[in-house]
Amino acid sequence: MLINAQGLKIANTRFNKNFNFWLNKYQSSDALKINEDQLYLFLTQAVKTEFWKRKFEQYDVTIDSPANLISELSKLPVLSKQEVKSHINEISNLKVNDRISFNHTSGTTGSGLIFPQTRQMENKQWAIWWRYRGWYGLNTTTWMGWFGGRSIACIEQRKPPYWRVNYPMHQVRFSAHHLNEETVALYFNEIKSRKLTWLHGYPSQPLEKHNIRFYQ
Repeated sequence: MLINAQGLKIANTRFNKNFNFWLNKYQSSDALKINEDQLYLFLTQAVKTEFWKRKFEQYDVTIDSPANLISELSKLPVLSKQEVKSHINEISNLKVNDRISFNHTSGTTGSGLIFPQTRQMENKQWAIWWRYRGWYGLNTTTWMGWFGGRSIACIEQRKPPYWRVNYPMHQVRFSAHHLNEETVALYFNEIKSRKLTWLHGYPSQPLEKHNIRFYQ
């Protein structure tokens, strides 16, 4: 019940009318072409922050026209994760007319990032991802098998099912913490019986701490 309640909340946030607007917009655009107008709009907002204003001045970056943005941005050095973490307050622009939430990356490369995100940006982000998935025949109602880092079932559980169904988001969320040589057949049979056409997740699961043998 809790998974489905949270799933409904997330689905309403991600896949609303604004998501559909941006998905349709992106589907009709050229994925291989940079939208210079959107990039220009983004940079005019970025320069309002202390961090980027200082960076643009330091490297003589001018953003007075959408036509020359790429050449101007090439003046900037590569931005490191550590630099972002050290200057997050100077980079973030919280003075916007939109709801802001704080999200985080998984930290699979060593340490995660926590950053603010507007509701519109969240809709755009998911629209971009679902445009890509749509190229392979998937849509938001296509059932998936989900393998993520979150705890789906109690770690101490020793009997199946080691998965939970998230109906609002059309997901069967599998517990990666219980996947081992003894249970892998159960997972395979569940995927097969439900006729799940695609799986979503990442291989770098932090599972060693549970003292369970896992496939590499």
